[in-house]
Amino acid sequence: LTDRRVSRPWGINAASGKSGENYLNGVRISSKRALEVFAGDTITIETPGGGGWSPVE
Repeated sequence: LTDRRVSRPWGINAASGKSGENYLNGVRISSKRALEVFAGDTITIETPGGGGWSPVE
């Protein structure tokens, strides 16, 4: 169960941050789901980046 996969973290007076992504064995998966994993599977969770403070140049 993860969040900020569709809507990106907002920034103050700047661009939004990068949204996060989840992968199972290199294949992108949705953020909120139940699934079965097996020995040797790889789960990758890329957490969302924060938005900036100053204007984008």
